[in-house]
Parts: sequence; structure tokens; C-alpha cells
Amino acid sequence: MLKLYLYKRLLIPFITACTLLFAVGCGSSISSNDGQEMLSQKLTISVVGESPSVVEENVEFKETTLNGVNPKDEVDALFIMSEHLKEASDGRYARLYNELSYPVFWIDSKKPYYAFTEESLTYEDAPGEFENYAYGYQYVGPEEVKVWATGLAENEDAQAAYSRIFKYIISEKSK
Repeated sequence: MLKLYLYKRLLIPFITACTLLFAVGCGSSISSNDGQEMLSQKLTISVVGESPSVVEENVEFKETTLNGVNPKDEVDALFIMSEHLKEASDGRYARLYNELSYPVFWIDSKKPYYAFTEESLTYEDAPGEFENYAYGYQYVGPEEVKVWATGLAENEDAQAAYSRIFKYIISEKSK
């Protein structure tokens, strides 16, 4: 009898939780109209290096240098391109990434975000070598950061990764 009681006591909350998670998941999905509206929002992105070639017409790139990045810039994100990754991992920039009110993305990086956000690490010294195409990072507060990564699926080009990054930036912007 005790076994049946515990079973019912655990099973009902479990089913309720699963139902709620399913309902929330379904309710928060983006319809195709919302997705199109989302993709039409204008984005301004600072780029350290050469601006990527993308198909999205709502994205404007502003080229800058690492020394020219300003936390008060009115941009939606910062891209640091592959030719500047080693410089971007210099410890003096780690604090800068935590001062930004917008996300930073290291493009074509084989090293994750901590290669750039930990003052004691450099791109060469950071442990791990991964197959992702880009890593994103946003400092939220002393106990919270948001990290993100995207790779390239087989037969996928960089454009697909950029499209995912733009969708992420727009979704974060609208929160």
C-alpha cells in the first residue's frame, strides 16, 4: 500500500510537470510570421576585422579595432573575426568583454569563450579544441553569464551560422 501511495504521489507531479513543460514549449514557439518579423529587425554589429558577407539585409556592420570597442557603443553585438582571435585573447581585453551590455561573438574560433574571458589564458594556452564555428558570451552579472556556441552541420556554410547568431541576438534584444 505504501508503495502505491508513493508511486501516485510521485507520478502525478511528474505528469503535471511534463504537461506544463509541453504547454509552455508549444506556447512559446515562434510562428513563421513572428520569425519573419523578427528577422526584419535592424541589427548593428561592431566587427573587429573584415565584415562577413551575409544575405540578411537588416544587418549593418561597423568595422572597429579591439582598442576602439566601447561598452557605451550603441550596437547590438560585437563580432571578432578569426584573424584577430589571438589578439582578442590577451588578458587586457577580458575585463572589456564583461563591461559590454551586448554579446560578443568570436567567429571561426576553435577555442571556447573562456580563452577570451579569463585574464590568465591566451588562445594558445586555453584547454580544448572544438568544432564549433562561433562562440558567444554576454556578462549579465557577478554570478551570471550567457554563453552560446554554433557549429556547422554537414553541407552547411558560414551563412547558416550567421543566420542563427542573428536570430539569437534579436531574441536577446527583445527580452
